[in-house]
Amino acid sequence: MRGDTVELVLEPQAAELLDPAHPGWLGLLARGEGLGVEAAAQGVDPRARLEHVAVRDGRIEVELSVRSSAQPAVMPKAAQLMSVSGATTFRFVTREPARAQ
Repeated sequence: MRGDTVELVLEPQAAELLDPAHPGWLGLLARGEGLGVEAAAQGVDPRARLEHVAVRDGRIEVELSVRSSAQPAVMPKAAQLMSVSGATTFRFVTREPARAQ
């Protein structure tokens, strides 16, 4: 972290994960699409903004900024749907297992 900038470096265990055709979020990053990382960062601080994403030397480099003067991001419509559904407030209930008599 430098001032208001956060640098994230992802080094996958397998080079295939950096294939732009990969269907997961790493494939999106390999194609330069960092909106998922930006949305995750905005879950921590709504002022977070994606500045740069690149694939270099077998790793993904992401740069995010969090400026105190930035306006909070508007929650994406997909996230708004999740906040209404109740899925984001789901909690497991743990209990002691029943004892044999």
